[in-house]
Amino acid sequence: MTRLSVDLGWTWQQSVWQGAALIAGLTLVETTTENILRITPSLVSTHPLGLPAGGTDEITQDVLGQPDSWLYPEYFPDQQSLIDSAREWAAAQGVGKKVSERIGIVSTENGDTGAYFFGPFLLPLVTQGSVVFINAQAPEFIDSVVNQEKITRLLRP
Repeated sequence: MTRLSVDLGWTWQQSVWQGAALIAGLTLVETTTENILRITPSLVSTHPLGLPAGGTDEITQDVLGQPDSWLYPEYFPDQQSLIDSAREWAAAQGVGKKVSERIGIVSTENGDTGAYFFGPFLLPLVTQGSVVFINAQAPEFIDSVVNQEKITRLLRP
């Protein structure tokens, strides 16, 4: 099975591309030095609205031409361990005890997703909640984002 790393930083597009990879039956891995396919900002625009940035190798323009339709994901048995680890991690964080929980995840100072690389994508799926990304580089706004977004559980890496 093809191994893919999605390394777009602290952006909503990280979880979109991780979801697309799983739907396509790819194996998601964290960024390593191994010979794997990598989705990085040089290939995908990290514009807040997902608009193309004009890079020569950028694939964002091609994606925009695709129809908006739901792709029903196929279940791939080798993804079960990833799903199980997401459930275990969520339970260890105390997340998912309430249905439709609103989970705020604060990035690390350098913008990483922190201890759980797949959290932004998998937490909503395994907890039936939603995730709000909060940038730790603006700590003075964390409380106001929590109030504005009605976050019920705040996680800090």
